[in-house]
Amino acid sequence: MKFYNLLILFIVFISLKNYSQTNKIDSLNSLSKQELDSNGIKKACRIAMEVCENEPQQCINYANKIITNSNEINYFIGEAKLYNIKGICFDVLSQYDSAIANYNIAFSISDKNNLQKTKASALNNLGLIYWNIGNYDLAIKNYFLALKQFESLKLEPNIASATNNIGLVYADMNNFKEALNFYFKAIALHRKSNNEHGVASVLTNIGIIYYNKNEFEKAASYLDSSIIIKRRLQDDYGLGISLNHRAEVSVEQKEYKYAEELLIESTNILAKIGNKNMLFSAYNNLARLFKKQGKFKEATSYTFKTVEISKEIGSLRKQGIALGNLSLMYRDQKDYENAYRYLNECKAISDSILNIENFENINEMKEKYETEKKEKENTILILENNKQKTKNLWIVFISLAVTVLITISVWFLMYKRKQQLIKQQNIKLTETIIETEHQERERIAKDLHDSVGQKLSVVKMQMSIKNNDTQTASNLLDEAIQDVRAVSHNLMPADLSKGLITAVENMCEQINFSSTTFKIHINKTNSINNLILDKQHTLLIYRITQELINNAIKHAQAKNIHINMDCEKNLLNLNLKDDGVGFDTNILTQKDGLGIKSIKNRVEQLMGTINIKSQIGIGTEFNIFIPV
Repeated sequence: MKFYNLLILFIVFISLKNYSQTNKIDSLNSLSKQELDSNGIKKACRIAMEVCENEPQQCINYANKIITNSNEINYFIGEAKLYNIKGICFDVLSQYDSAIANYNIAFSISDKNNLQKTKASALNNLGLIYWNIGNYDLAIKNYFLALKQFESLKLEPNIASATNNIGLVYADMNNFKEALNFYFKAIALHRKSNNEHGVASVLTNIGIIYYNKNEFEKAASYLDSSIIIKRRLQDDYGLGISLNHRAEVSVEQKEYKYAEELLIESTNILAKIGNKNMLFSAYNNLARLFKKQGKFKEATSYTFKTVEISKEIGSLRKQGIALGNLSLMYRDQKDYENAYRYLNECKAISDSILNIENFENINEMKEKYETEKKEKENTILILENNKQKTKNLWIVFISLAVTVLITISVWFLMYKRKQQLIKQQNIKLTETIIETEHQERERIAKDLHDSVGQKLSVVKMQMSIKNNDTQTASNLLDEAIQDVRAVSHNLMPADLSKGLITAVENMCEQINFSSTTFKIHINKTNSINNLILDKQHTLLIYRITQELINNAIKHAQAKNIHINMDCEKNLLNLNLKDDGVGFDTNILTQKDGLGIKSIKNRVEQLMGTINIKSQIGIGTEFNIFIPV
């Protein structure tokens, strides 16, 4: 009886859920042309956004009908939003070319009509597409452009989304430390804006990181939390993804029955939605599960399904992975002929993007195959004629030489590629350093010209006057000497030898002592006192702090400056607030001043991030995060 009641509740739940989705679609289709004014289109966009992931094809059909109406009444923001929504739908359907085309149209409309929010959304969505197809350069480029735009607009939910997406790229590059830094920033922003969908998505991503780090208990905890939220929100798309990744953890924990249940539910959801990209992952996990249990027939069947899906969605990266897995599947069954066959197909498609671990495993399989083949050939030759022994030895020698040559060539190409990437990174870093040094020289030259040079000119004028005042000239020379010493001190403060915190505290103390118009308040946590940095990091962070204080004093006209320094999870947080005049951040974004540009360059050198908030008449806040 109890089971029957539960079954009834489950059926009712499903029915209500399906009714809700259907009702929303019906409400879209029922809107008449007369109702599709700017307010009607705005409402329609909101509803379409709610259903696009679970009903992508119907949403596309609807968007196509209403885009014309938006254009007719010159409601360009509605038109741009609809193209963005269409792009999301095509992304869910794994039709990436169509998704990119629609995002580019949304970007073009937004850029032409100065629609900054929809423009940033298009950039963020483009980043996601490029991440899906493995183009990390374009992904990270579009994500950072979107993040900068969202920050200028102070759109915290969107900032959170872009921040999370940047974490995804770092995760795929196996930079787990940097990925987690961005994920924890994103989840804090989502919680601040009460975005449960966002929180659930980031929880899934954090779980994946801990899975890749072999910390399976942590991974299971984060993924279970994500699943609970997504079930409550009736988020089928997100639920299918989280179930898939939770199954991966269960496989590693040898909970095979539970893993299979999770994967079956995941594949049913993803197949219904039509998300072939995630369906690829779920089928791949089913193959891995059956392989671990020695069920090679089922495992091979699902691996073939991943090959088919990768071809359908046009992802060479996934196709290479699928063929590599198929090759390994046959290797484990000692079918070296088929293993070698699919190895060659794999290398022909995606040699450059196949992960190193699989590549090494496949090379091992290849060598076994070639060894077995040579042994058979040698046996046949020996049986046929003993006179062929010398020839056989030469065949073996040449084959081994070729194998060695191929191996050396592969590793050489990989090494050259790696060196090229390092060279490119070094060039970029050098350019940044040169620019920063150039700015520093300009600042020093300005100090010498405006302060020391001016005073020496007055001295010269005093000395040229007939009845000159030698005492005045002498005083001015003393002041000039002090200014030269100050410039020299700024180049390399002696306090830095005592550590960053001591140097900053002494700088603030000296400024407070010499001023009656403003006050610097510094606060630091216990964790910051234990921070140990190298000379380069210490100097750059000191310069950033110094420049922030100078800007607050000279330009902000602040009466109070609050500095907070903290260090948590290997991430240094430098926060500076002032009660000065403030400024328009949109104007600043378009053209940074010399001081701001110098600060941003130094933060970039340190692989950090900077966020600037300011209100005219209230003050300015700089929030900087630097990995240490």
